[in-house]
Parts: sequence; C-alpha cells; structure tokens
Amino acid sequence: MKKYFLYIFIYIAAGANLACSDSWNDKYLELAFEATSAATLSVNADVLEFPDHASSQQVEIRSNSRWTAVSSANWLTLSSNYGSRDANLTVSAEVNTSTTQERTGNITISNGVKSFTVSVKQLAKQESLEVSPLSLSYSFNGGREAINVSANVSWTVISSASWLTVSKDAEGLSFSVTAAKNISTDSRQATITVKGISMNKSIEVMQTGVQAPSIDKLTILDITKHEATCRISANSHNIDITEYGICYSSMFQTPNQANADVLNQTGAWKNLSHDFRLTGLSSRTTYYVRPYIVTELGTLFGETVQFTTPASAPNEGDNGIPKD
Repeated sequence: MKKYFLYIFIYIAAGANLACSDSWNDKYLELAFEATSAATLSVNADVLEFPDHASSQQVEIRSNSRWTAVSSANWLTLSSNYGSRDANLTVSAEVNTSTTQERTGNITISNGVKSFTVSVKQLAKQESLEVSPLSLSYSFNGGREAINVSANVSWTVISSASWLTVSKDAEGLSFSVTAAKNISTDSRQATITVKGISMNKSIEVMQTGVQAPSIDKLTILDITKHEATCRISANSHNIDITEYGICYSSMFQTPNQANADVLNQTGAWKNLSHDFRLTGLSSRTTYYVRPYIVTELGTLFGETVQFTTPASAPNEGDNGIPKD
C-alpha cells in the first residue's frame, strides 16, 4: 500500500511540474525510473588470467544503477572505481618480477544490492636465458673467446675442466672462456654450463692436440775405421725442439743418455737437419746409433741404426791405433 501511494505522489509531482513548464525535468524521470525499477547488476567474467608482463583486460558491467569497483591488490589497477549504468571496466596488471610465484587478487563490483567478485591470477615471470655461441673450438695453442648472454634473471657460469677457465663481465651481458695450451697429441673436450634459476645452457668446447713431432731419418755417412758422420733430420711441426742429439754405443743395441756416449745441441728449432761427426771409433766394430729430440712433450727417440767400421790395415792393431 505504501509503495502504491509513492507512485501516485511521484506522478502528481511530475504532472505539476509539467503544468508549470514547457519541458519535462529529467531529474524527475530518473527518480521515477529508479523508484519503479529493481536494481540490476551483472558482469561477464568470474576469473581473469594475466601473463607475466604488463597487460590489460576488460570486464563488461551491465547495470541500471550506480556501482563501485575495488581492487584488492596494488599491482592491479582499474580504469574507474565507480560508474552508472552499463560500462566497460579496464583492469590492468603490472609486470610480475617474481620468477618463482604467481600472484592473485580480487576485483569487487557492487551496486549496494548485488555484489560480484572477479578472481584475478597473474603468472610468474617466464625465465629467459640465451647464450651464443653454443660451441667453441680451439687449436692446441688455446686462446680466449667471448660468449654473449641474454637473460632476464641472474646467472652463473662454470667450467667442467681445469684447463678451461671462465670470467664473467661486470655488466652480466657476457663472459670470456680461456683455453690453456694443450701439450698433448690428444684432443680434449669440456663443457661450459650457464645456470639461471630453472634453466641451464651448455656450451661444448673442443681443443685439438699438438701434432706429434717426428724424427724423419738418421743416415750414417763417410764411415772410416775411426770416424763416421751421422745426419739427423727432425720436424716438430708446431712446438719447439729444445734439444736434439744422438746416443751411440758399441755395447748396447738400444743406447740412451744413461748407457752410451752422447752428442747433442740445445736451442729452439721447428725443423732441423744436422750432422754429428763421430771420432775415436775402433776399427772392425759395430756401433749402434739412436737419435732423439726433446720438446714440451718430452723426449722422443728414433729408431736405432747400426754400422760397422772397416777392418784395420795389416800394420795396425785391432784397436785401430797404427803400430810403430
């Protein structure tokens, strides 16, 4: 009954105003509409999901009355906190800098009669880690190479081998890889690992070995009863020969520096050909000569070569010393 009398009052007041004026007052129309219509409110979303980066989405609000909107999180902002009638509410999420946790919030929309809650979820920051190049190759001499890193998280770098060292730059945009000289004829491999939070990148590293030095030939020349010339030819390819020589003996078929006489030279050579003159030999005697070279790889012996001095003349003793 009270509501009925309210309607009559509103229409009488509106009619009285019309009688006093040539135009209809919109305010009275609005009051009449709100008085005679039930308040309505609806939204088109229950849940919003945002990526890790800054982005926006819209929520459609349908209402015949005034409404308010409130965000529960400071990283979640609204284009407006109030409105009337239908509207599109823009919801904006800031970038999520956490790489371990997603985050949540709520938006509450209400007109005083009805209320809706929109749940909001934002993904954790998606980790990014890229390195270039993903493989390195060094000669036996070693050297230094740079690796570029693109990442949105902090990262560390480690080497799997002691001969391969790494050094990160101050800006965190690259690191250097230094390979030591490979004093071996064997090639070697190692791995560099760049570690983020949950992502790893591997760089495969290969280094060649040094080419093995060689003693090409030992030739015996100009053999007499008491002398002979031994010519040695050798090639170290990439590393220095720091010593070379010959070991010779009439007693040991495998002569070396410990059991035989030695003639040698010291210095620094890559390729060499040298003559050693043996003197004071006994006639009619077999000698065993073995060449060697010394490099960073150690001592390399060549094959043993033998020769026999001629017999003595009738007026000479077996030791090769002429008789009176």
